[in-house]
Amino acid sequence: VTQADNNTLKVPLGFVALADLQTKGRGRGNNVWKHDNSANTQLAFTALWQFAGNASALASLQHVVCVAAAQASQALRIKWPNDLYTHAPPTKDTSSLDGTVAARIVTSDGVCQGKAGGVLCTASVASGKRASPPGCAHISVGDAAAVFDVAIGVGINVMPHPPFASLSDAADAGIIKHVSREEVLARLCNELEPLLMRHVVSGFDAEMRSTYTQRWVHDNHVLRVASSLSSSTQPEEVRLENVTESGFLVG
Repeated sequence: VTQADNNTLKVPLGFVALADLQTKGRGRGNNVWKHDNSANTQLAFTALWQFAGNASALASLQHVVCVAAAQASQALRIKWPNDLYTHAPPTKDTSSLDGTVAARIVTSDGVCQGKAGGVLCTASVASGKRASPPGCAHISVGDAAAVFDVAIGVGINVMPHPPFASLSDAADAGIIKHVSREEVLARLCNELEPLLMRHVVSGFDAEMRSTYTQRWVHDNHVLRVASSLSSSTQPEEVRLENVTESGFLVG
């Protein structure tokens, strides 16, 4: 994503770069995406897109990409806002030699899910002349509208990658068949393009949000939330139900 951020005007929209090695892979905040694909175990790629509209609507783009990934591999589920989880044996060691701890979640149906990947979308205001993707002309935008170049980064563990979960774990459990990273990339691109085109026209609409929550790991999850607006000193319990058009949680 870093290199794509610096070269968005030098390649056409829809360009996809598949990485065999990443030296500066990153996630949200200060998180690091470790990617040494010497064993061909991971899929990491960046796709370039352009978004025309309000910046607030741009925030939901990462959720659309998560939906595409989940639909491309029926074994992937979404952890809000942009992590990808899959079936993971609960007895599997979750710590690595460098001290990294692999995240695990037990869903409401008792299935252990482990982090197998994630999505990172990095946007910048478009400064050069380049044709927008079809459909942009149909968007009704307000005064806060702008055109953004977006680098869509996706990383997925396809083959065993201890201590992290992988699609191979799901295949070993009989949930899906074993797949190569090239197969996953092809399926994901086939899902991603029409969803991006739809997002251009309709945004993160109710149907898309429904698909997102159908594929997330948060069914019946309850959060303990401390609010400065409440007179109570005790955190309130909030059951997750949905997400907003901008991608924020609703309880």
